[in-house]
Amino acid sequence: MPRRCRANSHGVSTRRLCGTDPDAYRFPRFAAELVELLGLLGGERPVTGMGSSLGCATVLHAAVAHPGLFDRLVLLIPPTAWETRPAQAANYRKLADLMEANGPGAFRAALAAAPVPPSLAGIPGYPPREAAVPAGLMPALFRGLADSDLPDRALLPQLTQPALILTLADDPGHPRSTAEQLAGLLPGARLHISKDSADVRTWGERVARFLAG
Repeated sequence: MPRRCRANSHGVSTRRLCGTDPDAYRFPRFAAELVELLGLLGGERPVTGMGSSLGCATVLHAAVAHPGLFDRLVLLIPPTAWETRPAQAANYRKLADLMEANGPGAFRAALAAAPVPPSLAGIPGYPPREAAVPAGLMPALFRGLADSDLPDRALLPQLTQPALILTLADDPGHPRSTAEQLAGLLPGARLHISKDSADVRTWGERVARFLAG
């Protein structure tokens, strides 16, 4: 029986056991690892699920698989999904091919050349200049993301817990269309869309108020 992979290759974790298997980087795998981690940590249940972009997708997949695990959801900049996912998936595959052909410097150059949405202008640390993923694993990561999507829309109405969705008006990688659809599918959702960086800076306070009940 093959050994399971547990590290998600973000930050200082590694993917020594799985190597460059794209299936190790699909949304459902991240969700399974999150559920396993929560089991190892123990503590009271349910917990609050919070995630941004890939983290948002991870929380949603975990919540669909284990509806009683979370009491509230904070979903930040939901990624491209459903109708908009194929175009983004094609971009991910192009980035994977580019890095395999030209090395990690090609990805840094692509990051530097990417336009900054006006709503993020002046936000510290944006745009990022490096990815918190080992360079040798990034092609597999991008291919895993390309083969991923948010949970089927028919499954989302079962998530009745309160949910706060925060997104941007003008980020093509995290389109407002995904957030708007989520808000319509999750019975307990409230949606806030930011149009400028001043409003983005209110997100911390908005999340704090939501978590305070």
